[in-house]
Amino acid sequence: KVQISFSNPDESELKSLGMNLNHIKSLQYSITHFLAGEGAVILYGGYLDRGGFTFSICEDLKEWKNRDRCFGGKLINYETSMNINGSDPSKNKRKEIEDTIAQFKNVLDVSVEMNGRMVPYSSFSESSTENVKALSIMRRSLSSLSDAHIIAGGRCHGYKGAIAGILEEFKLSAEQKKAVFLIGGFGGACARICDLYEGRVSDTEFRNCFTGDNDDEEQYRLAADEIHGLKFHNGL
Repeated sequence: KVQISFSNPDESELKSLGMNLNHIKSLQYSITHFLAGEGAVILYGGYLDRGGFTFSICEDLKEWKNRDRCFGGKLINYETSMNINGSDPSKNKRKEIEDTIAQFKNVLDVSVEMNGRMVPYSSFSESSTENVKALSIMRRSLSSLSDAHIIAGGRCHGYKGAIAGILEEFKLSAEQKKAVFLIGGFGGACARICDLYEGRVSDTEFRNCFTGDNDDEEQYRLAADEIHGLKFHNGL
């Protein structure tokens, strides 16, 4: 089981690197195709909105499955969109998720956060978990399932959790001594992790790269500690 954490960095940073969002999508396509072709179960934490990374992965997997019935790749997606500001989501949102699950039934399993744990979508009723906590629960659950973790891109500003999403997912995998593979050339939070690991920035400079509404300073300090310790226990 391989966890992938790909999300868009700031478009301005991509542009400065001579790239655009299509390059991130191409990376996603190449890596998921390889993993799924080898029969891996792909783990991802994302929303099932049309046009998003999760939906795109499902489209690719379904296409490959249609070409080859023996194709064994599958996506397990964890998400928190059922938990909207601590209230039960609308019927429209439920129908949207149910339609997506039905569309990709041969290549997709979906679990959602419900009151402190992840449950199959079919078991979900409602959740009262505050959204920042729900995101951490989702990410911790993903990390516990994985054997390896591939990371690229990621927001440095305007994220919803206690720290930047890709940084939190990295931190959890490193804490559990999973094999972590960083693709820093696409900028974003992953590039900032690489910068600190390679000694190009100080801890303070690293911390100042991130701004969110719910920042937890202790979590940033712990993430930096894990980055400094990478060479002792991971798959780089």
